[in-house]
Amino acid sequence: MQTYTYTTITKEGDRKKGEMQAIDERQVADLLREQGLIVTGIAIKRELEFLKKLSLFKGVPGQDIAVFTQQLATMINSGLPITQGLEILQKQTRNGTLREALEKISGGLDAGSSLHRMMGEYPNIFDRLYISLVRAGEASGKLGEILDELGDVLERENEFRSKVKGAMIYPAIVLLVMLGVMVVMMVFVIPQLSALYEDLDVELPIVTRIFIQISDIMVALWWLMPIAAVGLIVFYRWFSNTLQGRYLIDEVKMKAPVFGKLALQAQLTSFTRTLSLLLASGIPMLDALDISGETLKNIHLRESMAQSSKLIEKGQSLSDTFRSNKFLPPLMAEMIAVGEQTGKIDEVLLKVSKYFEGLATKTTDNLSSALEPIIIVVLGIGVGVLVVSFILPIYSLTSNF
Repeated sequence: MQTYTYTTITKEGDRKKGEMQAIDERQVADLLREQGLIVTGIAIKRELEFLKKLSLFKGVPGQDIAVFTQQLATMINSGLPITQGLEILQKQTRNGTLREALEKISGGLDAGSSLHRMMGEYPNIFDRLYISLVRAGEASGKLGEILDELGDVLERENEFRSKVKGAMIYPAIVLLVMLGVMVVMMVFVIPQLSALYEDLDVELPIVTRIFIQISDIMVALWWLMPIAAVGLIVFYRWFSNTLQGRYLIDEVKMKAPVFGKLALQAQLTSFTRTLSLLLASGIPMLDALDISGETLKNIHLRESMAQSSKLIEKGQSLSDTFRSNKFLPPLMAEMIAVGEQTGKIDEVLLKVSKYFEGLATKTTDNLSSALEPIIIVVLGIGVGVLVVSFILPIYSLTSNF
């Protein structure tokens, strides 16, 4: 979620400014219109994005949150008071942001506040899912059990993300190294060979002349390359923060061969796992869907889940709404229908999450295995053509003697 600033006009004609956290601009607009306000402007709060880079506002790594949750659950299940457990964990944690937050949360509990309210003061550490489960645990008297399950879920999520990212690291390194070799050859090696051929007055093949022209451009405009790279990054970040940009980028991601399928599987893994945990903890279906939807990074998926919530509110079942969702595989709706019939929808959702996790892991392994040789072969051919195009003139020259 991001923080947005907004300007509105009330029914009385007065201008009103404020800020709120939401998934996107559309959600901000919907919430404001529900209050009877006329929206005149919405923007991301840039100041907060800058402050988040400072140590005081930095988030906490997911692994640290998972470990903290598991340790707190163990202490609560052992009969230790929450405040005492927080004080112990505060001394143990090495993350300054988390340590400072735990100190203030513990102080708030001593002053009579609830745990979920105090954690809600730190949305950059404890997200809406976390707060909702803590609130449910406090209300049901099963805080230790729920935190134990949440800790396991967070741990699995971290392991899954690390596995997906790790599988992509080696191909990325190979690609960068090979591209680096080509750039070095174009900028440093080819100009020297070009000067040699010019002195010898050798007739060059067309491929060699093309490479020399590209090399001359890169040498002459070397200063433009880092500027262009930075400019592209800045433009992408700006464009991806606009509503139209996110729609376009997320659509391209979903339609990308193999990668789009992997992204969908990964997001559905997190979504179904989160929804299962929320329902098992006693969170109402509509609230659980709303919270689980925040785990979806793709704006098209998020909006489709928001539409599902509206259909459920009108009386449709979860499986029926998922059947009409064009982004979801049919098997998902059929498995959930079984859960609805047996009254064990949370257990079925957990099985669905494991199914998608298995698919994503298999896709990642296959993609990693396929990408490595493809990248090496393609770039090897490129470097080979480059080398041969400059060896041929030398061979032609020596054969004339």
